[in-house]
Amino acid sequence: MSGKLLQEVVLPGEKAVVVVSKRSRPHEVLPPKNTSAVDWLTRISDTVFVVFVQAIEPRLTADETWITSRVTLSVAEVLKDAPARPIRMGESVSFEQDGGTLAIDGTKVSAVVPWASAVQESGRYLVFAAIDKDTKELIFDNSSTYEITATGRLRKLLTGGPHPDELERATEEEVLARIRSRANLQ
Repeated sequence: MSGKLLQEVVLPGEKAVVVVSKRSRPHEVLPPKNTSAVDWLTRISDTVFVVFVQAIEPRLTADETWITSRVTLSVAEVLKDAPARPIRMGESVSFEQDGGTLAIDGTKVSAVVPWASAVQESGRYLVFAAIDKDTKELIFDNSSTYEITATGRLRKLLTGGPHPDELERATEEEVLARIRSRANLQ
């Protein structure tokens, strides 16, 4: 995010270029004292669901100085639903991810956000999302999205904070069971 056109960053003959975002890591709101992170995230999120990544489509921003990626997800399980914007199993939802990789003039250009892991194609994720009250659009955030690993553990996409957090120390099944029980109490 240098303000330069990405085409200007690519030098003749280069095979690959990495451009790193200079934006600061966002602040994280931690749960109140004596409140578990699972309970807190479930309470403050409008909706909670598990998804599979179907597709990632990188593209240049309108000013051609950065890359964003349109991520399309398939909802595998709804753990907490929102009457204002119901989510259904099998539904496709999408969001804009900061960063991505594109070929520019034959050079592989990767735009990287150093404090966030990008979602990966075919990956499985636990998402605590908000809903825009006016547009009913889903709002995704790295601090409340977790990759579900092949070993049944969770890994927060927002990096550089206190790790592992409570969700990362528990198993997938423990976390999902807790969310289901908490969502039913609200």
